[in-house]
Amino acid sequence: GIVKLLSGLAELQTPQDREQMTTRSQEAEDRQNLTLLELDIGGNQMTSEGLGVVASFLRQCPLLQYLGLAKSNVADTAGWADLFDSLKTKTSIGHIILDENYLGDEGAKLFAEMLKLNASLCKVDLDSNGIGDDGGNAIFEALLSRTGGPLEHLSLEGNFISDNLLTRIHEQLKPNPT
Repeated sequence: GIVKLLSGLAELQTPQDREQMTTRSQEAEDRQNLTLLELDIGGNQMTSEGLGVVASFLRQCPLLQYLGLAKSNVADTAGWADLFDSLKTKTSIGHIILDENYLGDEGAKLFAEMLKLNASLCKVDLDSNGIGDDGGNAIFEALLSRTGGPLEHLSLEGNFISDNLLTRIHEQLKPNPT
């Protein structure tokens, strides 16, 4: 289902060559102007292959601002590695929801590598992901060395990160004054 959905959305966003456009109906031309800003496909029990499709879609969808992937429960880190790799240079996504995915420390470390490089991300939800102090330290180090602006919001509720480390992480957040 995810493959068909994202393939169809990518097709709607891919410009056709000009010669074909002149022969298409007005309805088809209107479809070409679709700009997807938000995508919430959480709760779909995706596989690593499904996350790979999401990663490919993100590489083709330049204006997406919000990505919801809560409760995806992908069993291995390969899919998350592909997804986080696709987000490293994504300049439009400002908010990502990854609650209840059981990323653990390894997934948190992959996330942290992306966080260092992604300059547009400002709000992240990582609640109930089984992240301990190893993953929490990776996130903390990423916040310290982040090349973009600071995060405004990072939710880490329901993880196994010590209170001291959570305090240090939250001290690195800079809420937007507006």
